[in-house]
Amino acid sequence: MGQQSQSVWSRFPRKLKAALSRSYYAGPELMDAVRVCQRLSRQGLSGTIGYWPSQNDTPRVVADAYIAGIEAIAAAGLNCSISVKAMVMDFNRKLITEITDRATSTGVGIHYDSREIEFADPTFELVTAYAGHGTTIGCTLPGAWPRSTADTDLVSELGVNVRVVKGMWRDPEHPDLQLRQGYLDIIDRLCGRAHHVGVATHDKWLARQALQKLTDSGTACELEQLFGLPTRETLSIARELGVPVRFYIPYGKSWVPYAFSRALRRPRIVLWVLRDLVLGHWSYLLK
Repeated sequence: MGQQSQSVWSRFPRKLKAALSRSYYAGPELMDAVRVCQRLSRQGLSGTIGYWPSQNDTPRVVADAYIAGIEAIAAAGLNCSISVKAMVMDFNRKLITEITDRATSTGVGIHYDSREIEFADPTFELVTAYAGHGTTIGCTLPGAWPRSTADTDLVSELGVNVRVVKGMWRDPEHPDLQLRQGYLDIIDRLCGRAHHVGVATHDKWLARQALQKLTDSGTACELEQLFGLPTRETLSIARELGVPVRFYIPYGKSWVPYAFSRALRRPRIVLWVLRDLVLGHWSYLLK
């Protein structure tokens, strides 16, 4: 998180920080995320648990957190996968093999998260290496990167699951790429070719366009939503088109200040947060 964002976050009242925590992420502990998954499961929804490590976490600590998440998901019998940030483990193959072996033995899927574009090549090397390992593997294609349209060829050939996002980290060589167009360019290349596509967006227009294209082409797909952000309109689109819904459920002590730093650069999210705090909509997601 940037220095300015840290300063703003440190001045927030403690009670307001706690309210943000309750609304916009599962909590600091793994079982907080598992309980959210259980609530979602009772409503026919699936989830992906994402651990947000602190700056002091070693690669071993992060790997152990992922393994604990896999074991908790399996023990609870949940339709839930685990999100892995390979870059925070320095792409350590020994640790990632441990995680993958545990996921394979328990039947829990792994999704490789996306970060800055310089991590794309080593991430896709992992996806290629573990695609046939025995568990469901997924990866992310950001609309903010021109390279993503070409990466559709690889993921389609490998038969892995794909999550399409607008992308929080832009390609520095193409900073002005239109995110909606980049997103739909990826969707068009995946239609009729991809094994399974997650449409990850809270942009209702984009969600409808992407899901309609995929369903029309007979491509398996689902709507993916970030736990805590408004979902009423996007969920209605998913119901209309008959596609399942998955929620990304972050937990860990670093998530709230991180999310706040992103919100400072996206005023609409700040308005969403303030509205929900004022109206008390902390449980609207599961109504």
